[in-house]
Amino acid sequence: MKKLPIILILGLLLAYSSAGAEPMRALPLEQGSSLFDLPYNPSHLMVKFRPGVSAAAHAAVLAEIGGWVEWDYAPSIPWQLIRFDMGIAYEEMADYCHSRDYDGIRRLLDMARRTAERKAETLRANPWVERVEFDWFVELYETDFIPNDPYFVDVDPVAGITTPQQWTSYDVQLPQAWDVSQGSTGVRIAIIDTGVDTDHPDLDANIARWPAGGVRGYDYVGGKNGTILELFLPVQQDANPDIHHNDGVNDGWGLPDPSAGDGNDVLGLPSSNCDAGVFHGTHCASAASGVTNNSRGVAGAGFNVKIMPVRCMAPEGNLPESMWGSTSVLTMGVNWAVNNGADIISMSLGIPAGLGAPAGLQDAIINAYNQGVAIFAASGNSGNNEMNFPAAWDGEVFAVGSFSQARNRADFSTWGWYMDALAGGGHLVGSNLSTAEWIWGCYVASVCDQNTGGPAAGSHGYAAAMGTSMACPQAAGIAGLVLSAAPNLVPRSLYNVLRQTSYDVEAPGWDEESGWGILQARNALNLITDPIPLQVTMTPQGSTVIPPGGGNLTFQVQLRNNGTVPYIVDFWTEMVLPSGAPYGPLVTRPAVTVNPGQVITRTMVQSVPGSSPAGNYTMKAIAGFMEGVVKAQGQFNFSKSGVDAGGPVSDWSCSGWDDPVPAASATPAYIPQTATLLLNHPNPFNPETAIGYQLPTPGHVSLRVYDTAGREVATLVNGWREAGRQEVTFDGSGLPSGMYFARLSLGDFTQTQKLVLLK
Repeated sequence: MKKLPIILILGLLLAYSSAGAEPMRALPLEQGSSLFDLPYNPSHLMVKFRPGVSAAAHAAVLAEIGGWVEWDYAPSIPWQLIRFDMGIAYEEMADYCHSRDYDGIRRLLDMARRTAERKAETLRANPWVERVEFDWFVELYETDFIPNDPYFVDVDPVAGITTPQQWTSYDVQLPQAWDVSQGSTGVRIAIIDTGVDTDHPDLDANIARWPAGGVRGYDYVGGKNGTILELFLPVQQDANPDIHHNDGVNDGWGLPDPSAGDGNDVLGLPSSNCDAGVFHGTHCASAASGVTNNSRGVAGAGFNVKIMPVRCMAPEGNLPESMWGSTSVLTMGVNWAVNNGADIISMSLGIPAGLGAPAGLQDAIINAYNQGVAIFAASGNSGNNEMNFPAAWDGEVFAVGSFSQARNRADFSTWGWYMDALAGGGHLVGSNLSTAEWIWGCYVASVCDQNTGGPAAGSHGYAAAMGTSMACPQAAGIAGLVLSAAPNLVPRSLYNVLRQTSYDVEAPGWDEESGWGILQARNALNLITDPIPLQVTMTPQGSTVIPPGGGNLTFQVQLRNNGTVPYIVDFWTEMVLPSGAPYGPLVTRPAVTVNPGQVITRTMVQSVPGSSPAGNYTMKAIAGFMEGVVKAQGQFNFSKSGVDAGGPVSDWSCSGWDDPVPAASATPAYIPQTATLLLNHPNPFNPETAIGYQLPTPGHVSLRVYDTAGREVATLVNGWREAGRQEVTFDGSGLPSGMYFARLSLGDFTQTQKLVLLK
């Protein structure tokens, strides 16, 4: 995984920071832990026991491997972190570290890894164990209201080392967005990272705090500095994640506070590979929601949105020798954020897919999503077509890459079938820093900075960096603005608002390199707050009087797009009871794509149980964004005769939405100005989806479907077609769940769309 040179960047750019520090010098590079080939923490395993395991059986399983429970993730998810003796001696490892005996260190780590693998196999063979995972190490990805913050200027184009500025904020429409929403203090973004400099003058006012005082965050690193010897230590935690290196207050980890690192490397020795303290998380926090319009430094996307610092990466975490962020600790952080009021989680980190998808962390992500928390993750900095987790958990996670000033994917930005959109992370061609496009943000000096000629540890300032690490929190901050305007949006709807309002770049429509394009904050807010040309009509079919014993109510519903662009909206039905209380939703269909000129018609049957009260009802069909954002609505009244039985309103069911569209309701043809492959509907689908396309002139058309390996799985169209809008059905019955791509070709025109088959 490519890691962009934050330490070097700081060394070059601190002369431009508000701290006025001199440029840093670099020490000779020492060997890093990447030479040790240790992909996971060998001192424990993530274990999921089967439901119903008794206390005695659980104890017997642990006794079989000589293990004990270090952390129980219940009730959030049914996993435990099981620790055991690695079979190596602390004293021997300490001797090897102090003498820089890399061969000796490697030998002991190999022994520890073999021990962990044997214990994992023993657990997997036990009938009471459902799943066993290694604790994989995680990489950080370095690298028209105009506020009065001095660095909030647009100097475009920017190349090389320049005066601090925030060019990407203009490209994602933040000044225009702040005319509509300046963020709510009730919306909170959890920055799961190395920690945040909570008393930085450009962050302090936007740090979330408990009603009784204190930072609303958590620290799962404690006093650890990221050395190999800390493999022998259990999880450390601190409920008060204040990061004040020089405040003279001992949080239990000694003075000065170890959050700024110790100036040593992963062996605990002086080195140029010394740690960067909490810089990475601090820079990310300022991108998400640095204090804005305070006549100081930078402006964060979220403006007034609050930051929850959740510290899960030790100071060594953003160096090539990274050892001290792992899936077990990230899982703790995700669960804590969900249980303590986070609305959004930002994770500028990842695990290469080649190591496998960590199931425990994935369960935590799924739980967060189901609890209504939106998750944003950086795609990575390799510049390649590859997967990293959590970004590649398409559906629950919004994957963010970086764009350049030329408005295309940054060269270092990792891409793939899971991409959602691009945000401001800068750009670098090769390793030529003189032409790099930087992202400026808040900075706090580490002990390493101090030891190598920089400012005193704990000093506040501003610095430049680049990477999808910077893009991810900016996207989270934009999401915070949208949630401030529509606080009840569920993550799926929030994601769809952001996707369909992005500025299209690279190939037309969605593509693997840029997703839906560059996020556009004002466009997203407009979609929430402004009318759109959708129309919903409801027509009852037959009687609208339900007898006392109950019955069926049949009606036709039409969803029409009278505009010139497609919309992705949620559709649901609900009703108003005789008491005036709302009831529902009765049926929901998320992410319905309605293409220009399209009319979706369904005949639906709603059952009304006999236990429902007598009186007058209103039946509604709504298109919008769940929950709470209505863009179009139709309704009609019906009644239920007889005496109110006083029973509960229950056993309601509704059918008909998934039936085929009657031929009589086909969309009238029209002649578009450009060729377009329209968004398929539904998406995700099982097993069929409708794929539309429009042609400005007659011609030979090819419409084929491919899998992620590039193999053709279906030919939908291969012949002459007339001008106008056409639609075909793709049947994935014989295919496995996964991502597929529909490709439309007409002469020199080619466009691709992503299809998700979910069985």
